[in-house]
Amino acid sequence: MISAMFLLLCGCGEDSRGSEELSDRSIDQPLTVGEIAVDNCNSQGYRICIEENGDLVPFIVLTSNYNGYCLLLREGLLDDIVFYNVPGEYGSYYCGSNVDRFLNEDYYFRLSEKMQRLIVTTEVEITTKNAIDTHADDVETMMRNIFLLSANEVNASLSRLALKEGEPLSYFENNERRIAAFRNLETGPWMLRTPALRDGNTIVGVADNGMVGIGGINTIAGYSDSAVRPAFCIPIETPIMQSDHAENIFVLKN
Repeated sequence: MISAMFLLLCGCGEDSRGSEELSDRSIDQPLTVGEIAVDNCNSQGYRICIEENGDLVPFIVLTSNYNGYCLLLREGLLDDIVFYNVPGEYGSYYCGSNVDRFLNEDYYFRLSEKMQRLIVTTEVEITTKNAIDTHADDVETMMRNIFLLSANEVNASLSRLALKEGEPLSYFENNERRIAAFRNLETGPWMLRTPALRDGNTIVGVADNGMVGIGGINTIAGYSDSAVRPAFCIPIETPIMQSDHAENIFVLKN
C-alpha cells in the first residue's frame, strides 16, 4: 500500500515557496493540517496520510475553509463496488441513498478511532427532491460525517445543469486534477453527489480521464461500477507532523 501511495504522489506538483516554508521548520515542530491545505500553501504536493483499516492512505487537504474546517478528500478511489442508489422516483436524491449510507455506516468505521473523534459533522448542501422534479436550483442542507463532493465543488462546467451545491474548489482547475486511481494504479470514474435533473435516476460524475459527465445512478459516462472517493472535515488546528517516508507526506501528530 505504501509503494502504491508514493506512485500516486509522484505526479503531483509542488510550489517551491510552500516547500521552503515547511522545510525551514524542525521535523519535531508542530504543524497544523490547515497549513498544508491547498488554499494556504499553494501546493498540490502535500498530503496527509490517514489510517484506514490499518493502512496509511493519502488524502488531499482541499481547503482550510469548508464551513470553517479543513476539507479532506481521499486521493485514490476505494476498491469497493458501491452503487449510488436503487432506481426509483428519486433514485438520484443523495440524502439516504445507498452510497450515503455506505460512507457513514461502513466506511466511517474503517478509519482509526482517533480520526473518528476528529471528524466534524458537517453541513453539506444537496439538491432537493423538488429540484429533481422541476429542474429548479433548490438546495437544502444535511449534516454528515462522510460525504461525496458535488459537481460545483469539482468545478464542473455543465451549462444544462443548475449547479448550486457548495462552492467551487480551486484545486480542481482542470480535468487532470480530477483523475483518480484504484490501489492497482488503474484510473477509474467516480461519483459525485449531484443529480443530473433528468429522470430522477441520473447523476453527475467524473470519468476516468477527468472529464465531468452524466449517467445513470450506477454508471458514469458509460462506465459501470463507478467508484467512491470519500470526503470529510477536521478542525484546521489539528496538529500534524512530517512523515519519515517523504518530505511532502504528513501524518497526525501523536
